[in-house]
Amino acid sequence: MPKLFRSLSRCAHNIMKQSSKSLKLLLPTTTTTSTTSSSKFIAAILAVLAALTMAPATKTTTRAFLNGPFMKGWNRTSKASLHRQKRSASTLTSQESASSSASSTVSSRSSTTRTAAAAAAAKFENLLEEKNIAAPEKLRRVHLVVLVHGWMGNSLELGYLGDALERESDRILRLVQQPPGGGNVGDGDTDAGSNGKNTLFFVHSATSNQKKTFDGIAAGGTRLAEEVMSLIDSVSERVGMNVKDGQQRQGGNDEDNSVITLSFVGNSLGGLYARYALSKIPYLHNDDDEDGTSPGSSTIRVQPKVFCTTATPHLGVSENTWLPVPRAAEYAIANTLKPTGRDLFRYTDVIDRMAIDGEFVGPLGRFEKRLAYANAHATDFQVPTATAAFLAETDSVHRKVTMPPRIPSNAPTGVPFVSLVVETVPQRDDKGVSADDDGDNVDGSGDGGLSLKQIASRLDALGWTKVFTDVRETLFSVPIPFKWGVENAERDHDAQEEFTSKELLRRYGGGVFSDDRIYFPFGHSVMVANSKSEWYGKFNKAGRPIMDQLAADLVADIVHESNGER
Repeated sequence: MPKLFRSLSRCAHNIMKQSSKSLKLLLPTTTTTSTTSSSKFIAAILAVLAALTMAPATKTTTRAFLNGPFMKGWNRTSKASLHRQKRSASTLTSQESASSSASSTVSSRSSTTRTAAAAAAAKFENLLEEKNIAAPEKLRRVHLVVLVHGWMGNSLELGYLGDALERESDRILRLVQQPPGGGNVGDGDTDAGSNGKNTLFFVHSATSNQKKTFDGIAAGGTRLAEEVMSLIDSVSERVGMNVKDGQQRQGGNDEDNSVITLSFVGNSLGGLYARYALSKIPYLHNDDDEDGTSPGSSTIRVQPKVFCTTATPHLGVSENTWLPVPRAAEYAIANTLKPTGRDLFRYTDVIDRMAIDGEFVGPLGRFEKRLAYANAHATDFQVPTATAAFLAETDSVHRKVTMPPRIPSNAPTGVPFVSLVVETVPQRDDKGVSADDDGDNVDGSGDGGLSLKQIASRLDALGWTKVFTDVRETLFSVPIPFKWGVENAERDHDAQEEFTSKELLRRYGGGVFSDDRIYFPFGHSVMVANSKSEWYGKFNKAGRPIMDQLAADLVADIVHESNGER
């Protein structure tokens, strides 16, 4: 622990020292005390933001920052160049960047995909053995759940959720396999539906982006898509189908279609990776085949089920930081975080395109349920409420819904740490693209991209369930000795059944000083019980009830048979 804080302190000190010099270029050239204080104050904000964002910091991280684009190029950058380029230029730049990234990493990505696919295939074999499934070709339904870690994460990050999903799926399948009267299911029973013994849950933690989260959303999303495709191929071939040519292996049942349901849980940056990956998975782009049959196959289907994100910056993080940060400071942080940072701070158009282009929005709209978890009340440093729940100053209607309590809790909603659950109403055309643009022109944001209102409205139009969590009681806090003049966001709204986006933003997306206490904003890792290391697992164990509830909800939604409406 002392080593961690020493590293953080050293990283923050170096950033503050260098950024203070650079930021003076952007401030008035007077030598007054107020100007000097402003420079130091802005530099201090930048230091805290960057240091905490890079936690746990290391010598390598600090050295990478000091030798990065910020230190080499910032002093030669004029103030005018800090503004985002026009949309056409931004598009060209992002395309060139993606092309360059793809050509320079194609060999490593292929190697990564092969390694991830081999590991997944081995894990699936172990699962078959563990479940005593001697004839996998009789499986008619495999529920595949892909867990996607975030920035600087690993496959252990959502480990607690993965374990909870496996426990809950085992419990549910044992219940549904028990016939009336308490007898055992007969060996000859071949009822596979979602409730038969020929059903299997396979929870997979993605590995293709481990130690590779700095090269942009497009690169990470493409790697994830390749891993998922390899995973689907491995599973389908093992259970008796070949999705590539549609030929059935010996022992398969030609009369009944086999189904692989596909669900995602993307944490933080992992949610954006997953959204991008949808554009690269052909099984989700079958416009001419309404039942989702895999390309080239009439006997196996890939059925999109649940798409879930936890604390994912759907709107990016520009204008959505824990403390207000000048655009100049955003530029510095963005370049520190390399292509991923430039994507998140919207110096490229990838987040805009994922909100409006059919190749992204279409497959996302195919999922039977879209779910977004967001930390409320300024408890998430990395991903504040507004961007995690894509809230903006719009009148987008959110209807209150009841979440079935599955974990004992004294919370007002009956669900641990959950303050409110709402839904948006789907409003899209037959291609899955939003039919409502909130009255704004797509190219009319003034700086070359979409406005936050436009992105939020486009996403809301797909139909989402949003869960607002409150982990304040698990966090260290200090009282505010003065009244800031902002009304406390927590108000009684039990009788209110509908909210607009801007109402939710005021209630749950209040700033740091909107309460009578300041909470240390570690909710980002607490909410998902982040366990990417042993220390993280212990530090974030307070969030386990949230993940237990999420696991129970996911399993219930996945095994539920859709009536065909999405």
